[in-house]
Amino acid sequence: MSGSYLIIDNRFLAQLSDLSEEGRTYRGDYTIVTHSDSWDTESDPCSPFNADGISLPDHDPKNSGMIVLNPIFVGKVICGYYAAVIENACLSAHKVNRITKAINISFNEMYNRQKQKTMSLIAEEAAYTNPISGLANLRGACKWFTEFASDEKNRSRPISVSIYAIAKYKYIYENYGITEVENAVKTVADGLRSANPDNCFLGQVSENEFIIVNYYNSAEEISKTINSATSNFFTLMSSFNSINGKDYYIEVNCGCTVVDPGWNGTLSTFIKTASGELYMNKLNASTERKKNAENTQEYDEEVFSLLIEQNLFRYCFQPIVDAKTGEIYAYEALMRTDESIHMTPFEILNAASQCGRLYDIERATLYNVMEHYAHTPEVFGRKKVFINLIPGYFLNEADYAIIGTKYGEYMDNFVFEITEQNTLSDDELDRIKKLGGDSRNNQVAVDDYGVGHSNIVNLLRYSPQIIKIDRFLITDIDKDVNKQMFIKSTIEFARLNSIKVLAEGVETSEEMKTVISFGVDYIQGYYTGRPVFDPIPEIDESIREEIINCNNG
Repeated sequence: MSGSYLIIDNRFLAQLSDLSEEGRTYRGDYTIVTHSDSWDTESDPCSPFNADGISLPDHDPKNSGMIVLNPIFVGKVICGYYAAVIENACLSAHKVNRITKAINISFNEMYNRQKQKTMSLIAEEAAYTNPISGLANLRGACKWFTEFASDEKNRSRPISVSIYAIAKYKYIYENYGITEVENAVKTVADGLRSANPDNCFLGQVSENEFIIVNYYNSAEEISKTINSATSNFFTLMSSFNSINGKDYYIEVNCGCTVVDPGWNGTLSTFIKTASGELYMNKLNASTERKKNAENTQEYDEEVFSLLIEQNLFRYCFQPIVDAKTGEIYAYEALMRTDESIHMTPFEILNAASQCGRLYDIERATLYNVMEHYAHTPEVFGRKKVFINLIPGYFLNEADYAIIGTKYGEYMDNFVFEITEQNTLSDDELDRIKKLGGDSRNNQVAVDDYGVGHSNIVNLLRYSPQIIKIDRFLITDIDKDVNKQMFIKSTIEFARLNSIKVLAEGVETSEEMKTVISFGVDYIQGYYTGRPVFDPIPEIDESIREEIINCNNG
């Protein structure tokens, strides 16, 4: 409309773009006269932009007719006015109102579009940021690293990736609550910011782990930068803990990996390597504490937690030999740990019991052994594998369903050993047997038979396919008449109930010959084969011939 103007509050324009310098005037079909400061639709609608005292450019009130001001709203707030110079109010009123309405619609649409864009940017930033520390989360770290690695110049520089982990995060959370654990996170985040140089990337990649990526101009800078940063950080943490006044202190472990120029890996790969270094450092520190500690219970529990979290289990496989042919019938999976852990199976079970985590041992054993078998069934010659269970801690419904689905095709190759000294519930027993499907072929074995107090009762309940006679009864059986009588009666009972008998702990030729003469079905012990990480395909030929000769003689 000729002779019309838009008088727009500069605070509103600031919401839409960066073209809102105070006092700027735009000339064209419309002239925009801007006002001051900032503008917000949340402000008081009773205090709108006031147009008093504003004069229109080139307007002579004596010769140009009257001025009509119509407010422009965004939401409930006036953000400006549409000013029209008219000669006749009656003839022009409808046109002025129509234009004002169209302007209102356009301005609301512009504002809402900009608001949605801003909210999207905020949401996107939130998706890449940890709200507690304010640092980039794992997603944000990966995004940054992808962009960083896309520059060829960056990949021509050496970098280092460091991982810092709050060791007692779970303990602080469980004993002091969310506020305390958030304070710990903020404290560590602030400490890392202060200790590290500006030209690095900081992120929080999990609830208790932080990442620092340093990039260097030369290899000479690496050691100095890392040593300075770690020294400064741990000095800050030590100072904080000394004045914290809490019943706990914030312990942080660190691991680092250095990558030479020309690198081409992903951030996840570098994080994994740095994490391995972190856990080794933690283990070494725990080992030193164990050497200096009178009571090693705390050490065992701490290392046990690390064992579970990082799944540092290993398994040996001891052959179980057919007592007539000398051929390997099966293998027993025996739990071991990574060399860095230095915990025996007894210490592991003891720590698990103290920590209330026997279920974790049960689950880890079943998953690990079955996964190992499923990946390399040919290594085992598709023979059976015996797996020890912990009565009272068999898999819950969720884990039971997963393991049955994932390893169902191999389930008939597993024999589940139940310790005879502990009572197994009817429900657990039924679920164990159902793992093997309808065949239930050699599905249950009673372990350590002969050292409990209810042997016959448990045998009748369990209806096992195999009885493993405890090694105590096998040791020196060639010299002990009472042991011989017990073994003979056990074998006789087993024969009447179609149960196979396994002699466990056979360590001498004399012991082996004696149990074979009594009619055992299987032999397990150092004499026929020691536990090894890689299952042996057959036992020593001389021992196999000795077994055959015992049967022929």
